[in-house]
Amino acid sequence: DLLPIKPIKGCVAFQADITTEHCKRLIKKELRGNRADLVLCDGAPNVGADYTKDAFVQSELVVHALRFATNHLVKGGNF
Repeated sequence: DLLPIKPIKGCVAFQADITTEHCKRLIKKELRGNRADLVLCDGAPNVGADYTKDAFVQSELVVHALRFATNHLVKGGNF
């Protein structure tokens, strides 16, 4: 998330943009070569007056999260 969130027991949260290589490196470092049981992304764009642009950016965030989940979830993991 771009904003801080309340801690969740047993989870690691990152304050970063999932579309950046920096964020992907942080998560990969935390996984230490392992795969995740769960990928949870509550990404949402900053919305404005342009619905079409907002919808596109939201879809783009979902694709980034799905791509990451596909590459880093254990078989049978949840997204």
